[in-house]
Amino acid sequence: MLGLYRLLTAALGPVVPALLAASPRRTGEDRAERAGRGGARGDGPLLWAHGASNGELASTEALLRAALERFPAMRLLVTSGTATGRTLAEGWRLDRTSVRLSPWDAPAAQRRMVQGWGPAAYLFAESEIWPNRLLALEAAGVPVVGASVRLSARSARRWGRIAPGAAKRLLAVPELICPQDRATADALRGLGARRIGPVGTLKADLPPMRPPADADALLKAFPRAGTVLAASTHEGEEAFALAAWRRAREVEPGLRLILAPRHPRRLSEVLEAAGPEATVRSRGDVPGSLYVADTLGELRFLYSLARLAFVGGSIAPLGGHTPYEPAAEGCAIAHGPDVSNAAEGYEALGDAAIGVASPEDLARAFALPPEEAASLGALARERLSGGAAKVREAVLDALAPVLAV
Repeated sequence: MLGLYRLLTAALGPVVPALLAASPRRTGEDRAERAGRGGARGDGPLLWAHGASNGELASTEALLRAALERFPAMRLLVTSGTATGRTLAEGWRLDRTSVRLSPWDAPAAQRRMVQGWGPAAYLFAESEIWPNRLLALEAAGVPVVGASVRLSARSARRWGRIAPGAAKRLLAVPELICPQDRATADALRGLGARRIGPVGTLKADLPPMRPPADADALLKAFPRAGTVLAASTHEGEEAFALAAWRRAREVEPGLRLILAPRHPRRLSEVLEAAGPEATVRSRGDVPGSLYVADTLGELRFLYSLARLAFVGGSIAPLGGHTPYEPAAEGCAIAHGPDVSNAAEGYEALGDAAIGVASPEDLARAFALPPEEAASLGALARERLSGGAAKVREAVLDALAPVLAV
């Protein structure tokens, strides 16, 4: 099976990078990056770190900052499978760091990438197990480490049924694999992985929160004891949260709501649901009791303003969004029935999060007394903070022999 994959990807190798970058918004540089071209060797050992897109990359930021601090001679190359992920990593403004799109997983593209950049080590996050890349790194003698690795039960069964030999061959490449949960650890062992490290998710290892320039004004406008948040909301969820907020205000008339839609481009739709009382962050409005935060990169700070947040994508059947950011800010968490995309986090939270299925349920959560919300937020932070530090140290220790020069 692995041989067939390599043959197919080799045959498609000259075509796919151009197809991946065919959008009119893409550039010749994008196509070169997809083909693994344009390497830049330099002084000092290079760590190549890869994440599929925003979520996976965001979970590695604190680890990568720690690596740059611990290994002052190292350089860093960050790759992402998406343009938005590349933009996210560029926004970190890390020293001694290059950022680019990930090459298509064809043998020639991966060889060019490895030969052109000459990495001393490779780090991947979550489920980014690319066969040709792993084999190219192995052939070049580059140690591979996986952090916060995730393998669903369905994927594990598929690998075990269709390609058990390929799975065992590929899982023999990494020097260390740190799974993000016990189920993944068991699945990896069952497929033949031998070097399993500490269990934990990097999603709980967040970098310091970066407040916006007008943080003081927002802290004054939104006292935490009287503010709730509807975060990363999707179509239909703003109306859900608004109905809950208005019902909660019957009990607590001064309660303020911040609406933070997942996609700011939906502003007109959000405002239609919110009505004329809404004030809007992108317009520079003076914050009112209903405030639409239609910006990117500020969600961590918004969680720090609220005593409780409804985390969206969970009433709309989209799998939910991460609970790690609100927990890191000590914000109590409410969520809908569908949290399948972050199941391990919500499972770890247990009764430290509030499940809701109706606006009436969310209204009761919004109306929790501030001291009860604060206790829930502290409990959420405690339950989700474990494991990340052990994973970070295990990964850095595994990288030390080639980066600490």
